[in-house]
Amino acid sequence: MPNLAQRPLLGAAMAVLVALSPLSLLAHPLPGTTIHIVAGETTVDLTITVPRDELQLALPAMAELGENPAEGPLALGLSDTLARYLAEHLSLDPVSPQPITLRLTGARNVGAHHEDLGRYDVIVIDLTAPRVADALMFPLALSYDAVLHEVRNHRAKVTLKRDGQAAVDVGEISFDQSLGKAEPLILGATR
Repeated sequence: MPNLAQRPLLGAAMAVLVALSPLSLLAHPLPGTTIHIVAGETTVDLTITVPRDELQLALPAMAELGENPAEGPLALGLSDTLARYLAEHLSLDPVSPQPITLRLTGARNVGAHHEDLGRYDVIVIDLTAPRVADALMFPLALSYDAVLHEVRNHRAKVTLKRDGQAAVDVGEISFDQSLGKAEPLILGATR
């Protein structure tokens, strides 16, 4: 047992050990997911950008990309796996009784750079759905828990661009520990 004179040194030594431990790597986690929604006259298009490493934690099949994947489109088998995964973890629910059925139109690996982290890979996913003519589209509930269900501190930033308007930040989706799930984000109330 250290004497009283040694305790301040013990505390300082413990602080240094904690700072040098793997936990200190959490100081700069990978950036979160971005979801960009474009509500046009005839389609609703989504572009989701998610860090590859975090997607691999939630969807181990993505490990097939390997440690240093080449930039470009994902192989058809991985795209199909990703589409099935997103069907379970992503939905748009309009006021209209007609559901929006999103279809994956492309998925690719792209290099990205962060000022604190350096280079890392992201998966860019493109989805589309036809917009029903004259159907009331908004408000629209966006449910998304891909990655969030496994990486609880992950966030999804959402932007919305409506026909003829600039894109605006509409909110962020995160995992709510008290509820044990991610709450849907409600998007605007106009046609």
